[in-house]
Order: sequence, then structure tokens, then C-alpha cells
Amino acid sequence: AAEEEVAIRKQVGEFLLQNGRYVEAEAEAEKLLASAPQDSPEEAAGLRVRALALVRQYQTGALAREASGSVKILEPLAVAHKKNLDDLVLADLLARAYLDDKLVLSEIPDKNKDARIKLASDCLDELVKARSNDPQAYMVRFLYRTDRSRADSTPNSPGAKQALEQALKLGPKNVTVLIT
Repeated sequence: AAEEEVAIRKQVGEFLLQNGRYVEAEAEAEKLLASAPQDSPEEAAGLRVRALALVRQYQTGALAREASGSVKILEPLAVAHKKNLDDLVLADLLARAYLDDKLVLSEIPDKNKDARIKLASDCLDELVKARSNDPQAYMVRFLYRTDRSRADSTPNSPGAKQALEQALKLGPKNVTVLIT
């Protein structure tokens, strides 16, 4: 019965995320985490749902009334990523969150931009290592690097070309890769 409850909570959390009900998804994730065995796939799923719910609340402005830094987003996102190294969405969101000045200043103000860029790159390196034969992992890295290059107003993003070339090599018929 306990295993069934954990499986249902996982499904409910994912459903709530998909339907934009982020506060409820976060609450469901907390219930899932309370009942999931430590270091289990269920715990990883609960951490994922909680992190995504928090990030989406932040992105939609639902946390705007909260005192700056009172709701942690980076730490739950980083913990979820560590338990789900092959998750494309978590890796992408974490890498981009490290470059969100408002978020970083309220949560890890001691990290300068170079340190944050390294954290973001390390996160994407872990993704590519976990999914070394998946063109989508290289596409996440490529898109992040080209977006960062645009944001920094630099003409070439280090490593972006190589990431795209690897994605093309691994997925020569992958639609996402081909339209990029």
C-alpha cells in the first residue's frame, strides 16, 4: 500500500506540474518526499517535482510577495539535479538559474559571475556525461551556450559549435537538431 501511495503521489505531482498548478505540485512533492525511501527513484522524482514547482513559481511571479531569499530555489534545484543527472529539464533550468542575477544574489551572493558560469557549465557537463549518446543533451548545452553568448554580447560562444556538431553526429535525423 505504501509503494502504491508513493507511485500515485509521483503521478499526481507530475500532473499538477503539467497543468501549471505549481503550489499544489510543491505540496504533493513534499508528501512524496516524506514517504519515499532515501536514495530511491521515488525520492529523486519527489525532488524533481519540488524543484520544478519552485522554479515555475519563481518564473511566473508567484513568489514575488515573498521576502527575497526566503524561498530557496537554487539549492532544491541543485539537489534534484544531483539525484537526476540525466534530466534534460533540470540541467537546463539549473544552468540558467546560476546566471539569474536576482536569484543568485538572494541565495548565493558570494559567487561571482565566473564561478556561476563554471557551475552552469559543470551542470551541463554532468548531463552530457549521463546522456553521452543522446543528441538532446548536446542540444541543451548548445542552446544554453548560444543564449549565454547573446546575453554577454560575445560573437562566439565557447563550445557551442562543438555541442551542435556532436548533436548532429548523434542525431542526424533528429528534428530538433535539424531545425537548429
